[in-house]
Amino acid sequence: MKDVITFVFLFLPIFIFSQNPEIKIIKENIDSSRNGSSSIKSFKCDSTNEREILQFVRKYEKDTNESVKWYVNFCKMGIALKSNNKLIRQEIIESFFLYPSDLSHVKNKSLEFFKEGDF
Repeated sequence: MKDVITFVFLFLPIFIFSQNPEIKIIKENIDSSRNGSSSIKSFKCDSTNEREILQFVRKYEKDTNESVKWYVNFCKMGIALKSNNKLIRQEIIESFFLYPSDLSHVKNKSLEFFKEGDF
């Protein structure tokens, strides 16, 4: 029992504070958007974290706050435009067409940057 308690106290802080720093920035941006702030920090999205970031922002897709929804769609479009992963691009583009109201948050011109295979 003592070993279990020692393990929890030694490793729990690592699990709690090991959140991806990019996710932390995105969460702060979502909170800022919700509070009406226009202060949005940039975050790094690359092939090592794009899936994790996409999964995180998807939790906020149906948020009732329009600013949060706009920011989530901005993140998704940014991921899709930067990604070399065809499946991620298709998944994101499909999500915009499954929920047509989300297209109002995405500039139709942005869709021109994608290839036929992305749809």
